[in-house]
Amino acid sequence: MELAFALDSTDLGVYHMAVDACHIANRPDDAEWVISQAKERAGRLPANFFLDLADCCFTRRQTKLGNDYVRRAEQTAEGDPDGLVHVALFYLDRKDEGQAIAYFQQALRLDPEHGWANLHIGASYAAALEMREARRHWRQARRTARRTGDEELLLAVELARQTFERAIDMLERGVSPFEMFGGLDLEMFDDYDDDYW
Repeated sequence: MELAFALDSTDLGVYHMAVDACHIANRPDDAEWVISQAKERAGRLPANFFLDLADCCFTRRQTKLGNDYVRRAEQTAEGDPDGLVHVALFYLDRKDEGQAIAYFQQALRLDPEHGWANLHIGASYAAALEMREARRHWRQARRTARRTGDEELLLAVELARQTFERAIDMLERGVSPFEMFGGLDLEMFDDYDDDYW
């Protein structure tokens, strides 16, 4: 580990692998030592560092340890809009929309122009059929994307807008949900587990 850290002391991926290896070997004290080394050598650790560790723990069913890392990520994200958005996305990925929205809103309180937070808050309004508010947030997300040159965000906003507006239009015309999804290219869902469907 010392040799690996010395080769590139700022590579958080190396520290992440080392912490995870310690947990696999059931050596929590060594894991904490690695985290202290990461802080000392690489500086302040981002929320994502702890969220990635939480993911690994949950995969191995180390639930308590995973929850501990989520709490650390939340503490690290305080006052950091980007960190808060990462925490929100973590919860969104786990189908906890309430927690996700709360963190997106915190991010927007700190940075009302945050592109990804506006995108997702807009989507939450669209899901509630409040399209006026949804469009307001998406307009801000587009402005931010253009200002920062974030093509991925720009594309995501347009995709969200088109998807929700098409679905709402079809519902208003009396199209059944079965018919709505019949024309979709379902290849976009290939990454989902078949059991989900």
